[in-house]
Amino acid sequence: MKKIIPIKFTSIIIFIIAYVVMSSCFYYNMEDLPEGNLIYSSNSPSKAYQIDAFRCSGNATTDFSIRCSVYILETKKQRNIYWAYHQEDVDIEWISESDVSINGVVLNVLTDSYDWRR
Repeated sequence: MKKIIPIKFTSIIIFIIAYVVMSSCFYYNMEDLPEGNLIYSSNSPSKAYQIDAFRCSGNATTDFSIRCSVYILETKKQRNIYWAYHQEDVDIEWISESDVSINGVVLNVLTDSYDWRR
């Protein structure tokens, strides 16, 4: 009976350490994504918004990803709105002043975001 408690305690500690290590390997919010290299920029029809697309290179174990951020020129605020895995290229088409299609995903630049993990 005495050995069961240390074994359970050790198992719990190992699980917690494994969880913390695995959690640190993944990005959980859109603001903590890798930088990448700028591959394309596109302005909205009235030039109020600018979308910058970045290719985030994979390494030996991961593939390329595309990250897009919108820059609101009036407020000078920037936020990530698109994150897709297994993509190397980007196709950006403005549908209206605030709606844009990024690789077939339609987003409102003021309110929407796309994250392949969700």
